[in-house]
Amino acid sequence: MKYNVLLRPELTVKITDVEATSQTEAIERAIRMLDSEGIRSEICGSLGGLKGKHFEYAELSEDVSYVLVDEVGDEDFDNSNWYEMRGGAWKPWLRPQE
Repeated sequence: MKYNVLLRPELTVKITDVEATSQTEAIERAIRMLDSEGIRSEICGSLGGLKGKHFEYAELSEDVSYVLVDEVGDEDFDNSNWYEMRGGAWKPWLRPQE
């Protein structure tokens, strides 16, 4: 028996020097930049070059669920925060208890 398997691996895309008044605004602007600056199509085009015997295509999901925001110049990452999309808004990521 043979199967076609659609994998949904996570892909990290770093958008640098996003001007914003808050981290959540920076998230929204970076997501818009992903499309408006052709970054999404460039990534998918690059992955298309991998086509081979068992690889047919790659698509980059339009959904963004989790985001890490680093402040430029914060070398120790003291102001870095994770966010997740909840209820239609970016909220601090509530990490599971370890």
